[in-house]
Amino acid sequence: MKTTLLHFIATVVFAIALISCQTEEVAPLRPVGWLPGDKAPNPIPTNIPPAEVIRTDYAGATKWRITFNDPKYAFKWAYQRFFSTVDGSFRNLADLNSSSKATSRADMDFLFGFIKAPENFHNYLHYDAYAPETQFKPASLSLIQLADITEYNPTLFQDEFENSPFYGTSFQPYNYELNGDESTFYENGDIFLFKTDRNPARYGAIRIIERSQIYQGIGPRIVEVIVQADNDIIQWKN
Repeated sequence: MKTTLLHFIATVVFAIALISCQTEEVAPLRPVGWLPGDKAPNPIPTNIPPAEVIRTDYAGATKWRITFNDPKYAFKWAYQRFFSTVDGSFRNLADLNSSSKATSRADMDFLFGFIKAPENFHNYLHYDAYAPETQFKPASLSLIQLADITEYNPTLFQDEFENSPFYGTSFQPYNYELNGDESTFYENGDIFLFKTDRNPARYGAIRIIERSQIYQGIGPRIVEVIVQADNDIIQWKN
């Protein structure tokens, strides 16, 4: 009997000693490879709008100055890179794939070195039959000529496009000598003409203000888009 009692007392004392050795809090689990002092990984973005959009209305045209800060190619599908001249809206790939109407609203992408029609992304689109086939051409306009046409005579965008010696393509810059092969990125100051795939078609121009480093995500990317309008273009909001 005495032996049993002593054994019970010893067991209780041992249990109390074991509990007193435990810390009050349990440390949270850390990812494999985590070291003390490491910061928690940033979440991967899924929807990145432009950093700034400045809209200017003229008598017969609308101009948008669009800025993306430090665009990173690794997040290329998260950016709202598809622009609509219909309502001035921006959409990412997931937005375009949400409906045929959303796909049909997009007129162009200009974020990573080339200006492209949505049809160029048919392999990624759920409603590729609705992707507009916007056409682009290089322009020989000076900055002063572009400003004059924008402010005083936007109908000349159509004349410039239709009378250009170049044929329209689904992306620019375009190496005409090699049928598009070995085409290089746009540069600061480049100006391109476009014709929308709509009825009636609208004409306009795109100016590269600041291209920054295309893939590294260092510096702002600033693009100006001008389109013929009757000032009935609504301002779309997220």
